Amino acid sequence: MAGPRSFSARPVLAVLALTAALGCRTTHEPPGKAASSPVPDAGAEPPVCEVVVTDDGPAFDPLGAPEPDMSLGVEERPVGGLGIALVRKLMDETEYERRDGKNRLRLRRRLVPMEG
Repeated sequence: MAGPRSFSARPVLAVLALTAALGCRTTHEPPGKAASSPVPDAGAEPPVCEVVVTDDGPAFDPLGAPEPDMSLGVEERPVGGLGIALVRKLMDETEYERRDGKNRLRLRRRLVPMEG
């Protein structure tokens, strides 16, 4: 029987994407309409790592947001959009759905076996 395989999940990238997804939720909430704290649920079943973030705030599909204009300087660019752009770049699959009064954002990244 073969021993356990090591996978490089690139945890720093996954943490960055999760942080961006959670930050996106709080940035886009209307004043006075705060949702409960987002609840992340993570699991890894090689070769895939999946994180699902759920909250009961107002409906908001972050994947429908336009790409930020990266040709503009930091001072010229409007606030927002960089977090979800980061999520789009780092994750292999992203999916949003509104179900039972809750927002659900699913992030998936394939794990890559380590050499050696």
